[in-house]
Amino acid sequence: DAGEKTSVNQAMTNAGSVRSVGTRSDANNYWKSASLALFNTVRLRFKFVTNDVSKITIKVGETTYDNFELSTGNIYYWDYDGVYAHQFDAPVVVGLYVDGVLVQEVTYSINSYVNAFVAANDESSKSYALIQAVYDYGCAASAYNA
Repeated sequence: DAGEKTSVNQAMTNAGSVRSVGTRSDANNYWKSASLALFNTVRLRFKFVTNDVSKITIKVGETTYDNFELSTGNIYYWDYDGVYAHQFDAPVVVGLYVDGVLVQEVTYSINSYVNAFVAANDESSKSYALIQAVYDYGCAASAYNA
């Protein structure tokens, strides 16, 4: 049956969703989106809007970052690869700072992306198997570390 879900697909549908964006305190500097970037690691990709990237820093915990890439116009992105496979369900809180002042926080996890992807796509989409493999990898790592 083409509509039948495998146990993996059911698990993807139930992937934890940790998504929240704090109140925007600066109309010119704010979070735009969060997603995944797949390279030799699974990374969280955060996009933000700013008119002056030289004033921007990002903090995760006590670590500060200032290495951003231009996406388009006044939209920049930053990839975070500090999440191990067994932590795909763990929330990452990322602060956007202008001149050292926090203007907005976003909380996201890799499984948040999985959850949003499953809600917006069906199994026939080209990326479905890839996202399923990412989720399976995280589940296997969690089981191994349990």
